Amino acid sequence: MSPASSSRSEDCPPDLSQILAAARERSGVDFRGYRSSTLERRVQSRMLAVRAPSYAEYLRRLREEPAEIDILLDRLTIKVSRFFRNAPTYRRLQDIMLSWRAAALDADRFKIWSAGCGNGEEPYSLAMLVSELPGPTPAGSICATDIDERALAVARARCYPAEALDETPPELRSRYLVHSQQPIRSHRVADGVASLVTFLLHDLTAATRPPREGGFHLICCRNVLIYLTPIVQRQVLELLLGSLAPGGYLCLGKAEAPCASLLPLLEVVDRAARIFRLNRTPTPASRGEA
Repeated sequence: MSPASSSRSEDCPPDLSQILAAARERSGVDFRGYRSSTLERRVQSRMLAVRAPSYAEYLRRLREEPAEIDILLDRLTIKVSRFFRNAPTYRRLQDIMLSWRAAALDADRFKIWSAGCGNGEEPYSLAMLVSELPGPTPAGSICATDIDERALAVARARCYPAEALDETPPELRSRYLVHSQQPIRSHRVADGVASLVTFLLHDLTAATRPPREGGFHLICCRNVLIYLTPIVQRQVLELLLGSLAPGGYLCLGKAEAPCASLLPLLEVVDRAARIFRLNRTPTPASRGEA
């Protein structure tokens, strides 16, 4: 898919388009594939905070105060997560990982992609589950990607506030998180868990290929599709399914589902947890279906 394609965007006011263009120039992120209603709400929230009465006035502020663009980018790429968010989903994923062991899948073949990983809570949660499996697990078996380099910097620092751990099973918290000297981010992910994860900058909405060679056994892409236009949702799903190994698993957010044209490729593993299994690889014909 082409990032410049006009089919990516929904109509939005010209002044808002200029604001998004300024954000794109700063970050490299093309927001035209995102739902305009979501973008408008987040821009308007920031306008209220700085008391800008119009898009034109806020655009002037962005041009005069470069730091404001960074704040806006934080709002547009908002990260709402915690370790083991929606704990039943992780329990189901743990069952799937155990089935890999039962099928004698070697640890050095595990490949997991956490797409849209934000500040890193999801990939580190997955790494804790992998660490619980019997046998050795190689470093870098989990690829974690996001469009926001600042979020990735937080993830690489691996220090988190106590409230991010509310859903973390106590036994995993004691084994894989250590107290940090930082007063705010008071818990640090242990070295062993951190070694399993590699963080990379990657824009799902602009990419035509995965951040690494495909063949992932599990891809988690939760609460990303809901912010995208229907056309871009389908393009992202095609990328994800094309990046799975045969029989690989896709985990989406609680409010997300594959588009109808791609459903024949998938088996529903857990409807409540939004986990699907790839039955066959997408073909050019299936990709072109409406």
